Order: sequence, then structure tokens, then C-alpha cells
Amino acid sequence: MAYITSSNFKKIVRDKFAATSKRPVKGLHPREDEIEKILSQPELALLQVYKEMCESPNDFPEVFNKIQKSDTLSYVVEGHAPAYHFKADCSRLHSDFKNYAIPDVVRSMGEDKVNEYRTIFQAGRHMIDEGRQDVLAIRLCSALGLPLGALNFKQVDYNNSGMAKFENVDLEDVDRRISELLFDAERFRHQSKESSDLINDFGYGTHRRAEAKQPGHTLYIWHNKYKGGLKNLLETYFRVKFNPELSFEGRLLDQLGFVPCKHCDPDVGF
Repeated sequence: MAYITSSNFKKIVRDKFAATSKRPVKGLHPREDEIEKILSQPELALLQVYKEMCESPNDFPEVFNKIQKSDTLSYVVEGHAPAYHFKADCSRLHSDFKNYAIPDVVRSMGEDKVNEYRTIFQAGRHMIDEGRQDVLAIRLCSALGLPLGALNFKQVDYNNSGMAKFENVDLEDVDRRISELLFDAERFRHQSKESSDLINDFGYGTHRRAEAKQPGHTLYIWHNKYKGGLKNLLETYFRVKFNPELSFEGRLLDQLGFVPCKHCDPDVGF
């Protein structure tokens, strides 16, 4: 078997498949009646597909997208095929990942200079951990013909740069957080007649409402904190309950654009 991160699993699940799925939505969660008060039928249908993928991912190849590699020249590490792992305890599967933004001044110089920057940065990135980032900056400025002080290093969150790490959480804890969110959502809905009317009238279709894009508005909070938060928690619940290690057959992942992890590939011998 092979293993991938939870973020990469989300990337390959075909969102539009839910719209054509004829499977009934049932058995999502013991508190399904309360969940249905928050999420629309299309949202529930997508969660049903996600649940089935967690239960038996190798049985549904038609619902997976092939990974599309893209390079926006925005990050030091970008545009590579994601890896699958042969060992569930592979350090590369569980470790935090640090990525860095390409400075605008370098991006404006074109792709060749960006790649030169990446090569030099990768070779000397240990200097940042050693507190010698000024030495690395001087080396880069000299190589690229930039004045000293023109560069700074901005670390970015792995989610923002398309990277991911494996989330290791407890099923009981996830279930508790779902219950708390459902309770808080109902309290928020009924905090006033105005909020109750807004959510009852537009709560299922917040993605179509302009108010849901206005921070602080009732529909913005309902869309992002309660609907979005509930969907994320349920996805985690399915993954932890049915496929906690996100294991697949390697052949399927090869077809979807993944590559074997060089760190734990038995054929490499690291």
C-alpha cells in the first residue's frame, strides 16, 4: 500500500462527481439531522462521496482528478509532482514543511533568474536555520546582479504554497469538535430574529450571496465559520474513521500523477 497527505487527497477528489452521483446521502454522522440544518443537499452529496472515498478509495477511480502540476514562479519549491509514501511512518509524510516566497524583484527578472535563485537558495537554505540568512542574501544578490539589501526571505505557510502535512488527530476529539460546532451554530442562528431570518432564508445558498463576502456580516460568519468549519471537520472525521493512514494502491497513484517518495522507496534503498 501507499500513503499520501490529507491535503493531497482533497486535491484528487473530483468535486463535480457529487452533482452526478445517484447515491443517497445517508449515514454521514450520528447527528445527521442537525448537520442537514446547516449544509445544503449538494454539499451533503459531496461529503457522501468523500466518505465513500475514505472507506474504499481504490474502488472508485472515476472520481479522482489527475494532479495538475503548475509553476507560478511564486515559491522556492513549486511545480513538482506530489509524492506517495511506502511507509506510514515516513518522516517526509509527517514532518512540517518550510517553503519561501520568491521576491518580486526576482520574479520580474524572468523564469531563468527565478530558477537560478531557487538553485542557490536550496543549496544554502541551511544558513537560515543557522541564523546566517544575511550570508545567503549576499550570495544571491551577487549571483543575480542585485544591490545588497534588495532581498528578504519570507517563509510561507504550507497551505498557502500548495504543500501539505498529514493531520494526526483522534476520532473522539473530532467528534467532540463537531458537536461543539453544531451547538454553537444553533446558538448563533438564534441570537436574534434578524440572524435567524437571514440564515433560514439564505443559509443553504450563502455562496450566492454578496453579503457572505463581507467580513463580519451574519452570512459571512455562517458561510465561513459554521458551514466551512463543519465540512472540514466532517472530512477529517471520515478520514480518521475509515482510512486514518490514507492508504492507496501505488498503481492508482501513479496514474493520478504522484511519484514514489525517494526517502522511503524500497527500490532506492535510502
